[in-house]
Amino acid sequence: MLTFKNSELAPVINFLTDVPLKGRTSRGRTKLVMVLSLKHQELMEDIEELKKEVGINESLSDEEQAIPENQEKIENYNREFRQLLSEEISANFDEYSQFLEHLITGLHACEVEFSGQDSLVYDKVLDQLEQEKAGNEDEK
Repeated sequence: MLTFKNSELAPVINFLTDVPLKGRTSRGRTKLVMVLSLKHQELMEDIEELKKEVGINESLSDEEQAIPENQEKIENYNREFRQLLSEEISANFDEYSQFLEHLITGLHACEVEFSGQDSLVYDKVLDQLEQEKAGNEDEK
């Protein structure tokens, strides 16, 4: 089971989409992006539901946002939104485990130099994939 925070989903998907990979490595990446995109879609639905629950209307003018009642709604939304982004999700990659080794190998062999956010995402993705691989080997 791969584990990411909700806040990491979009950066991971974007990173994986942009990394130049070939063959089975690319197919593994595509499967992983597909699995994570479903989780991201769930997150987007949760955000929309949160807006409805809190009563946030994105078309509020600056004057309307300054009304104490609306400020309270915005504060509640922001608090719940931060909590939602900090939650961890689990993504099941078992169905595509035949691509796991190729994806790990391909990412290790990638000759792109990563820096900043990309280097952090690269490290996180490989950590998760390597843990998944170790878990699969322990089950055998």
